[in-house]
Amino acid sequence: LSSMDKPLDSKPKTTGPRLCCVCNQRRPALKRPKTLDQICRECFYEAFEEEIHQVIVENQLFKPGERIAIGASGGKDSTVLAYVLSKLNKQHQYGLDLFLLSVDEGITGYRDDSLETVKRNEIQYGLPLKVVSYKDLYGWTMDEIVKVIGLKNNCTFCGVFRRQALDRGAALLKVDKVATGHNADDIAETVLLNILRGDIARLSRCTAITTGEDGPIPRCKPFKLRYCKSLTAYKRIYSPNAYRGFAREFIKDLERIRPRAILDIIKSGEDFRISTTTKMPEQGTCERCGYISSQKWCKACVLLDGLNRGLPKLGIGRSRAVNNDRKKDVNEKSVTKTTCVVLFILFHINSLQLPPKPATWSFTQQWQRIIFNNSTEAAAVTVEQKCSTDTAASVGTVKNCSCSAEEVSAKLRRAVTFLPLKDLRYSNTAQQGHTWFMSSMYDDHEEGEVQYQEFPSESSEGRLLCIKGRDRHDGSWNSYALAWPDTLPHNATLMKGLTFVSNNHYNYDNIWHGLCAMVPFVGWHIKNKCTSTPDRWVLYHWGELRLSMAHWLSTLMEATFDGQPMIEGFDDGVEDETAPFCFEQAVVMRHNEGGMHRMKRMEVYDLMRCKARIYCNVSTVRAATGEGKAPEIGLTLLMRVGARSFKNESAVIGIFGRECAKVEGCRMMVAHSNNLTFCEQVKLMSSTDILVSPHGAQLTNLLFLDRNSSVMEFFPKGWLKLAGVGQFVFQWMASWSGMRHEGMWRDPNGEACPYPEDDRRCMSIFKGGRVGHNETYFSEWAIKVLTQVKLRKIEDNKASKGSKDSSGCSCTS
Repeated sequence: LSSMDKPLDSKPKTTGPRLCCVCNQRRPALKRPKTLDQICRECFYEAFEEEIHQVIVENQLFKPGERIAIGASGGKDSTVLAYVLSKLNKQHQYGLDLFLLSVDEGITGYRDDSLETVKRNEIQYGLPLKVVSYKDLYGWTMDEIVKVIGLKNNCTFCGVFRRQALDRGAALLKVDKVATGHNADDIAETVLLNILRGDIARLSRCTAITTGEDGPIPRCKPFKLRYCKSLTAYKRIYSPNAYRGFAREFIKDLERIRPRAILDIIKSGEDFRISTTTKMPEQGTCERCGYISSQKWCKACVLLDGLNRGLPKLGIGRSRAVNNDRKKDVNEKSVTKTTCVVLFILFHINSLQLPPKPATWSFTQQWQRIIFNNSTEAAAVTVEQKCSTDTAASVGTVKNCSCSAEEVSAKLRRAVTFLPLKDLRYSNTAQQGHTWFMSSMYDDHEEGEVQYQEFPSESSEGRLLCIKGRDRHDGSWNSYALAWPDTLPHNATLMKGLTFVSNNHYNYDNIWHGLCAMVPFVGWHIKNKCTSTPDRWVLYHWGELRLSMAHWLSTLMEATFDGQPMIEGFDDGVEDETAPFCFEQAVVMRHNEGGMHRMKRMEVYDLMRCKARIYCNVSTVRAATGEGKAPEIGLTLLMRVGARSFKNESAVIGIFGRECAKVEGCRMMVAHSNNLTFCEQVKLMSSTDILVSPHGAQLTNLLFLDRNSSVMEFFPKGWLKLAGVGQFVFQWMASWSGMRHEGMWRDPNGEACPYPEDDRRCMSIFKGGRVGHNETYFSEWAIKVLTQVKLRKIEDNKASKGSKDSSGCSCTS
């Protein structure tokens, strides 16, 4: 019926919940970045893999029998690339031999952790791994280079060395091609960078899906048309001011306005044609190392020569030191062409309306130069002197510069600007090197130490941290600012003493995830000789305020810091929900234990272990066995109920009990963690040498074991392929706390999944699975570990000749 024919009493038609635009059966889980179509998770996975397959087929990226190296950084892009290529290779029978190729730049706290991810990928996907390092190839690590060159130009070294290292690693593997995880955002950024630099040579080839075909080993980009929102790009730790970052921000601004802008820029780069009269660099080989180069020496050799000669900036910029007859890269004609290209791209991206630029910062910058020296009077003198020398034009809107101390204070109070705690620009990279929590701030970080922010400090120019952060449901509503102590924002409440501010990607109610957030605070505590204890804790989870932590965790922090933790809720009689709270002293952690060396982490676990034992009246000194006597071996089965518990506990207890009985001095204990208090768990672990337990939060108790104790872990069916890196957390924790992780047993049997067993949907079934047992394997494994522990304890007793203190209580007052 037309609208005129409809009955007058007809009611509006009701609609049900929105469904996936592809299958029209399931609820949508996300929007596709390119089309903004709402799609369910299952259809997204299927479409994603099918599109990559089509790109590979249409562009003939691979041939059967080829050896392909996958550039593996440990970031999201390369991890997804490794998984997808491995899966498609089997599914569509490409007939490829796949390898993982990783470059170790030598960046402490970043690359060493990401290499662990790559090593896990090697196991998960069954792909051989080759790691080449800057240290082996060039004799320098990036940490060493940064100490010499500083932060400003280090990206030049890292980029040049990495490109050559990939080629050298590929040559060692004897592969036919290298596949990299560059996505559409990366390529669009590169197009803009080459335009802005006037680099015609690179602009002509940067959009190609396969490059270097005229060189020794070509490279291809299967993710060329995939958005960054589908593939989270990794973040370089040493490039806060990298030139590419500006292009990246511009690309993101365009994407917010018009999602297809990224693909349009790539299309513009593809359509670009170079005049035949334009002189292009001629490719040759480096006279020094034989690598491809358009100069006498390749860029890597120039940079390396500068480092070795104590002239690290020799190869930076347009130096003529190596090739005196080098011509200018861009002549007037190419500059004119570059201008045309810029105009072409801007017109190619239709109807862009960028938000207006912020007002001039000249006035704000002048206020930031004020040094208070803890008194507004001193600030007033500084401002008056400044005003007497500047003209009205130099500050734009300021015409009368007769400033009093009160006026200065009032202006600075109003000038305090609050920014979102949860910076949505980095929401997809929060678990990589960057963090969106207080994103405008930089961490203090010494090599191997904890990463943190402290207020007030030299880096904050003496300013305090202020927070408007009461929202418990949406972290983007919470905000922060910095303010001078004498000019706090209006209606602010000053919180005296030391405040610990934590942001965690996971829940504080889970003792493992909560402990990861607490470790850096204990590290900072040790770094400061254990002289400062917190007056309060402010806990955020994805920027949302949290008011509690697990009782186990709270008790551990009470033991460690000699006082029950006070969780701040910002409800001390302040009714105004928007009123800020400022902290006399604040320490902020937002990377968990990232960046800490293993030895530093061991110091943290040593202190927590010692403090917990003292708190629970458990001796920190464990008596050695008398001469001639068999050493005592504590074997503990720490059980759990529900998901990931043993299907037949009595059978497992019987197996380990029989093997323990065969070893003189072995004493077996069985306990369920949910039936034990905190101190009962501490006491049990302090007398344990071998901890046997299924995968689960209860294994966090391993930190209370003596150093060098053994851990045996058990998994239900399906976890190896589908569970992700979370399945390895207790293996890491054992290493960080000085324990021996003796391996994992994975049950090959379990509940059937209606999908292929490597399908992600199966994880919802396997996650709640229970663990069976294998009597033969368990017996042999138990004998092996018991024998090793017995021999180790005999050697330890001989070396100690008496009582052994394994507590490591370095900060006990």
